Amino acid sequence: MVEWEQRRDEEPEPWRGIGGVSNTFLYATPEEFTALATAIVDLLEPLMARINDPSARPDGARPVLLAQLSVPLPPTASGD
Repeated sequence: MVEWEQRRDEEPEPWRGIGGVSNTFLYATPEEFTALATAIVDLLEPLMARINDPSARPDGARPVLLAQLSVPLPPTASGD
């Protein structure tokens, strides 16, 4: 991430606005979270297929690191 921030301004415009770190807190049931995780995998699947098949990569495609972290938090006394 540090390396990206150092070179971001040197990148072509379409790439400059991509990347970053974000955190989102959600309230979900196990079933909802499983459905969300499945939807994410479904979205990533066609892009991941390109990893081993360079001929499937469109012009301008380049490697991108997508890091995911999902951690159920403990319930709170108030439910918040």
